[in-house]
Amino acid sequence: MLTERRWFTANSLKWIAIAAMVIDHVAWKLTLDPAPFFLMHMVGRFTMPIMCFLLAEGFHHTSSRKRYALRLLVFAVVAQVPFTYFMYGQPVRLWIGTETLNALFCLLLGFCALWAVKSNRHPGVKITLVSLCLIGSLICDWMVFGVLWILVFGVSRGDFKRQTIGFAIAAVPLLAMAVGPALEGDFQQLMQAGVFLTLPLLWRYNGKKSGPSTPAWVTNKWIFYVFYPAHLALLGVLHYGLGWLR
Repeated sequence: MLTERRWFTANSLKWIAIAAMVIDHVAWKLTLDPAPFFLMHMVGRFTMPIMCFLLAEGFHHTSSRKRYALRLLVFAVVAQVPFTYFMYGQPVRLWIGTETLNALFCLLLGFCALWAVKSNRHPGVKITLVSLCLIGSLICDWMVFGVLWILVFGVSRGDFKRQTIGFAIAAVPLLAMAVGPALEGDFQQLMQAGVFLTLPLLWRYNGKKSGPSTPAWVTNKWIFYVFYPAHLALLGVLHYGLGWLR
């Protein structure tokens, strides 16, 4: 049950995710010593779990799942060129592999997977649709983890203990991928442990969209959708075009 101790609204969590995302993406384009590199990227691990949690909440509250999915699709397409430029220094890259598509595509696939699970379709159809979403996410930023976290948060909504256990189980492979490099002396990938630091923030979620005195522009639902491609484009120009971010 939500209590007065839980003071984070959906809007405040969203801004935490945005700030963490900027810190993470700036760090990718800077030449940093190991300690700040590690810390900035660990903070950056907050973003995807928070956005998956908020998307699962949005799935429950939205008046039109079709419009929600369409919005995700439109902005995923809009963000693709800035994402590719930020990642690879070119606006278009005709190559398919991990991180070919941006994180909004991953969120879209997670939304569709949750939609399938919550539908009245035959169990076999549900399994097929979720499997297709998971396969599609393999070429997205955050891959299957985003889809799995959305499913966990959406299916176990209202039971934070179950959400935490499901989230942790889904995140284990992410940490497992960091073990090999760590055994060879490269501890940087252990930054992935930062995803677990989001759990105390999510536990403090109070179930409200925003506070009573929060300015309207701060709570605008379009902010993240616009900010995501805009900041990628800006960082790409600062790094590749102007050379100011090195």
